[in-house]
Parts: sequence; structure tokens; C-alpha cells
Amino acid sequence: MKINRIIQTIPLSFLLLLFLFPSCQDDDISEESEISESNTISTNAIEGIVRIKLNAENTSTLSLSVKSDSISTNLSNIDSLLSSIGAKSFKRTFPYSGKFEARTIEEGLHLWYDVTYDTTAVSLSSLVSEFESLSEIEITETIKSIKNEKCSYEKIGPFPIVSSTTKSSLSISDYPFDDEYLSYQWHYYNDASVTDAIEGADVNLFDAWLKQKGSEEVIVAIVDGGIDYDHEDLEDNIWINDSESNGSSSNDDDDNGYSDDVYGYNFVSNTGTIEPNDHGTHVAGTIGAMNGNDVGVCGIAGGDADTPGVRLMSCQVFETDENDNDTSAENFEEAIKYAADNGAVICQNSWGYDGATSLPESMQDAIDYFIKYAGYDENGDQTGPMAGGIVIFAAGNDETSTNAYPAMYSEVVAVAASNPDYTMSYYSNYGSWVDITAPGGTDEQNGLYDDDCLIASTVNDDGYAYMGGTSMACPHVSGVAALIISEFGGSGFTADMLKTRLSMGAIDIDSYNSGYEGMLGDGLINASATLSDYDSTPPETVDDLSVSASSNNASLSWSVTSDDDDVKPTGYKIYYSKSSDDLDASSSSVSSSAVLVGLLSVGDTITASISDLDFSSTYYFTVVGYDVLGSSSDYSNIVSATTDANSAPIITSDDGDTFELEAYETKTVTLTISEPDGQDYTWSFTDESGNASASENDSLVEVTINGLSADAGDYTSTLTVTDSYNASTSFTLNYTVLENHTPVVSDTIENLYIGDPDATTTIDLSEHFYDEDGEDLSYELTYDSDMLSGSVSSDILSLTSESNGLSTFSLT
Repeated sequence: MKINRIIQTIPLSFLLLLFLFPSCQDDDISEESEISESNTISTNAIEGIVRIKLNAENTSTLSLSVKSDSISTNLSNIDSLLSSIGAKSFKRTFPYSGKFEARTIEEGLHLWYDVTYDTTAVSLSSLVSEFESLSEIEITETIKSIKNEKCSYEKIGPFPIVSSTTKSSLSISDYPFDDEYLSYQWHYYNDASVTDAIEGADVNLFDAWLKQKGSEEVIVAIVDGGIDYDHEDLEDNIWINDSESNGSSSNDDDDNGYSDDVYGYNFVSNTGTIEPNDHGTHVAGTIGAMNGNDVGVCGIAGGDADTPGVRLMSCQVFETDENDNDTSAENFEEAIKYAADNGAVICQNSWGYDGATSLPESMQDAIDYFIKYAGYDENGDQTGPMAGGIVIFAAGNDETSTNAYPAMYSEVVAVAASNPDYTMSYYSNYGSWVDITAPGGTDEQNGLYDDDCLIASTVNDDGYAYMGGTSMACPHVSGVAALIISEFGGSGFTADMLKTRLSMGAIDIDSYNSGYEGMLGDGLINASATLSDYDSTPPETVDDLSVSASSNNASLSWSVTSDDDDVKPTGYKIYYSKSSDDLDASSSSVSSSAVLVGLLSVGDTITASISDLDFSSTYYFTVVGYDVLGSSSDYSNIVSATTDANSAPIITSDDGDTFELEAYETKTVTLTISEPDGQDYTWSFTDESGNASASENDSLVEVTINGLSADAGDYTSTLTVTDSYNASTSFTLNYTVLENHTPVVSDTIENLYIGDPDATTTIDLSEHFYDEDGEDLSYELTYDSDMLSGSVSSDILSLTSESNGLSTFSLT
């Protein structure tokens, strides 16, 4: 899309390596290249900072002392280098973390340091080489520049911003919740009401909600812009650090290494003050906006009026200043580690590096730490609903398959974006490294889609808006992951179990994405399927199927059956044939069609139509219910119906079919076309004279014949109408163009005496000329202008003398 590009220059004090997507990245780099073997200096590296990891064996005597004019580590080689480059700071990448310090050290995260230096004293490439030459340094990394542009971010508001005709046609009472804008969230339930949509191209959330709506035991870390924690649709689902909320200001009351982190932590300002950001708030709303509160939108795992939904932890790495410019934290790695230490088991990331060709090892260490320690307390006991964590990343919006880190790291779940018609969103990255696809939406592109095809969610100040991008696709997967943990989480439930479920029942969308086969992961995520039992019980068998036929169409109806483990079927397959003996799916003579259950409940009547059948034929029908994992019921009762014979189109004329017209006339005849079977039709027109034409307007064909351009004689014009099954009807117009006669002089004009000059005489020419055809006549008058002046108007000749004498005039 590259929607609403806003490029913000980042001062060197913002030393980060990330950028917000609404998400940008790309494919096929082998896993061996995920971690860079050497540190190539790229154009995206920020001058003024370098990141190092100390060699634990050679740095055991490190003793850090920072004064206003010097930095000392008690390691002579490092101290010499720091002095020579005018080092400004030497600080841990992952700060001291209180009660979690022991496992921080165990994982070696305490060995990572960020060094800022005087750029006039040394070049970045030289500094990297010098650090790499030291035996005390194990790894040296540059910091990738932040591309802080919302390259897939389109905010449209205030919400709602579309007419009622572009949202779902269902009424609020038809929905599982009363939230005002749920009907705009096609990505949850797509009934093809939005522009260019296909029914069912959604995450199948309504069926999932029949089983699970989210649990407050699940904490989701939103590594993004700050969440508007006072938002009317989010406030009850915000994570609150009770120890800090009830503790002393500026004090680390819970011994986690951070003070005043009530709702999370702001890693931009390094304070506990969360600054609301539209992008982070939009992401949070998709995951956990409150359900059933009669306002706003719904969150995938937002709970309901009686049960709180998942808890949303704000790990703020982006801020928006008063001029709507974004600034970024120095260190996204720190935010991810914070999330693991403070109870989150899902780490949601709608951001990525600016064109990085590999994953920095410091980021890999942070991701691996979250995966290993999330859900465990400082003593190693499982206290969360999942043993270990899952890290989910947006694939990016660069329309490419390469350089899409961290999403390309094999240990994370990478999410591509789709449209409301199963196709990949035009901006989305893709590749064999993508794990799953979810709705990211799109705006108008090449005559397709519209703003109603974007993703509706929360924004700042109790607002609601549409946005689009893999940034919006990613929280769909995080939300579904939260539902899965809410349903199955507990002692022994692991992130690997969760990953397995995320792919269960995913909808294969390769057939809609020619050229991208195998590059959109397991397909479109299916929330209902992820909550199913592995050994799925098939739906109950339909026993009340009925059918009727009209023309060559069949209408079927039956009652929605129950499903013991899935509440109700996902849909039904209709099988039909002209023979009742081999009416099963394996027969080559059997055709099939499918219909989704949608919002219908068990016992409701479901209807379906089969069109384009053969005429005058008897067909037999049966239906089979299937669930989200494809388990099928037995065949229903068999019913039959006989189609009608094909009726040809009908042509009628209120003007009859035979007429005469004078040579000077133009005649228009209106013919009405009707198709008894409601089929499409085509028409053709022929005319013998070559002077007749036909045009259609809403089943009316107007035939226009121009007699003036035709020779006298008898002619025919024929209109032929053919339906889509080649039944045709012709209507012939017979017409005669009469001969055109020359006007004659019926009474000569005698010599005239006008009299004095300036006297005028008038003559009624209709008394002197006659036309047999009754045409209007025009006249040409010539005269000696010295003697006369004259004119003809409405058959009246006026003559005025100009001088004395004898003159003549000629009238044709």
C-alpha cells in the first residue's frame, strides 16, 4: 500500500534498530543465515552506538565505574578503547532485573552492553573492527537504523466512516454481542457485505466464541506504541501490576528492576508512564477489546459481560509526540525480556527491522529468553497458564520475500496479511518462512476493495478507526493464541502445543493466490478449528432434507444439526446426481456444492440453492455436515425433484408488427423482452433496408427506422433473443417505406401589380403548391433586388417594391 508515508528523522539519541509496520519485511534466507557470522557495516547502521557481548571467561573481573568524565570497566583493553573513542556511555542492554537477575545471568544476557561514542573520534566500521579484535569481546553488532514510518498504516476516522450499506447486513440482534461496531469487523465474520468480499474469508471467530471468549489468566504483551489504558473499550482488560499500583512512587515495589510499572513500561522515556499511541491501541483492541459492553468493537479474546478477557500489558517502544511524529525506544530486546519476567505468555510484535539481512544475536537472545521463561516465576515454578511463551511477528509490508527480520527467525510465528476475498493483501511479505495468514485488510486498489475492507479497532481517546497492514493481521493470531491458552492452558500446557493448534483447520488459500502457493503458511487462521478436539466427533446426521424445483434450479432446506464437540457443524456439502444408485462423494457422476452455517444455531432452518441444472430432468440430493477439522456426518435422507422444461424468451410489441411510414418519417417501435426462467439473455438485430437500428434499455429494445434514407419498398427487421441455454425467440417487424413524390404547382400565380414603392403584397403559397406526401415545404425565392425585396415565412410570400418598373421573381 505504502499508505500515508510519514518519515521521521530520528536523532542519534534514539538508538534503535526497529521500525513500526504497520509492518515491513521479506523470504527465502536459509535458517543457517538467521544469525550473522560477521558484522557487515550496512547503510542502515546508526553511527554513535555499537553493541557488544562480553566474553564471560575473559571478563570475570569487570567492575564498572562511570564518572562524568570517564568510564572504567577494570578491563585494560576495553578501557583503553573506550577512552580513545570518547565513550559517552557503557550500559547493559538488559538492565538489572531484581528477582529475575539470576536467570538473566544464567542466559548470559548480563554480558550484553551498549556503547555510545564520539562519532568525530572514530568511524563505526573502524570501531567494529577494534572491538572484534579484543579477546574480551565475543560478539560485536551494529544497531540497525529505525525506519519509523507507518508504511502499512492507514487511520481513517472518526469511526464509523462508512455508510450502513457497506457494513454487514445483519442487525445487532443477530450478533453474539451487542457492541456497536461489531458489524464492521468483517474479519471476525464475513458475510460478503463489504466491497469485493467472499463469504467466509474471516477467522471464523463467532463459532470459536461458542466455546471460549478469553480468560484473565492470559497476559498478552503488546510490544508497540503505548495502549490507551483508559479507553472505554479496553480499561477493564488492561494488565495491572498490583504491587506497583498499591506501592510507593519511584520505588521498585515488586523487585522486578522497574519502578512504577503499573500498566507495563515505557521503554522510550524509561519510565512507568504509558503514553497512548493509536497504533498500539489499535493492535490491543483486536486482541482484547471488551465484548458485550454495548460500546465500540469486540476483541478476539475480550471476554464477555460476565467474564473478563485477556490482560493487555503495554510494553511501549513507540511514542507519538505533539506533532504526531513517532519516536522509538533504544532497545526492543529489553521490552521483550520485561514481558517474560512479568507474566506475559504471548509476545505480540507488529514491527520489524529496516531491511536487515540477518537477525542480531541480541534480539535472538531476547526472543529465546521469552520462549523459555514466560509463564515461570523467578523460582522456576509455572505460574502462568502456559509453560514457556510464544513470540508472534508481523511478516511486513514490503511486498517481498526476503530481509524480513525478526519475522523470518524460525522460532517466532510469522503472520502474513489477507483481504476479505482470501487473496494476499498486496503489501504483504510472503515466503516459505511465513507460518500463518490472518486478515490485514486493504484499501482501494486497482478498482477493487474500499476503506470498509480495512480492520476496525480501537484508537486513542475512546476512538475507533480502520487501519491496514500485517500489523493488523498479527494481533488476530495473538488473539486466537490467547483463546487457545484460555481454553486449554494450565499446568503442562506448552508453547509447542499452542503452535500446533494455531495451524489446526487453517483454510488453504493457495487457490486464490496464484504464484504464491506455499508462501502464506498453513493458510488463513481458523479460530474455531484451533479450539477443537484432536479426535473430532462428526456432526449429527441430517434427517429432514427437503427440495423443490423451479425452472432449472433446486431449492433445499434442512435443520442445522448438533455437534457434540463443536456445538454445530461448520458447514454442509450437498451432493446431487441424476441417479439415486451412486449418490456419494466418490462417484464421478455426482456433483457437489457447499454452504456455511454462519450465525445459525442448532435447530434453525438452513437453505441452499443449486442452479444451472439440466432442464426436464430428475435429480436426487443428499447433504453431509462437516466440522472445523473436516470430520463428516453420514449422508442425509435422499430427496428428489424434477426441473422444468426450458422456456424461450418472450418478445412483445405494443405497436404491432406491421406499419407504413412516409419517406420523410422516422418511426420508433418499442419491443419488450421477458425471460420466464429468469435467465440471462443476449439479443441480435437485423434489418433489410440497412436504415434501422436497435438499442436496449432495461429489457426494452427500441427499433428506430429512418424512412428518409431508405428507398421506397417493403422491408423487414428481426430481433432475436437467446437465453443462456440457447433457446431463442425472433420477432419480425414488417414495414413499408412509401414513395417520395415531387411537389406540384396547383395554381399558378398571376401577374401582380404592387403599386407604389414600399408597398407590400402577400400571397398564401399553400394555395399554389401541393405535396402528395403531406410533407412540410420550403421555398427558394430569387428576384431583382433593385426592383423587389421578398421573403417567405410559414407559407406566406411577402413582396415589396423598391422602385417603379417591371420585374420578375422565381419561386421554387
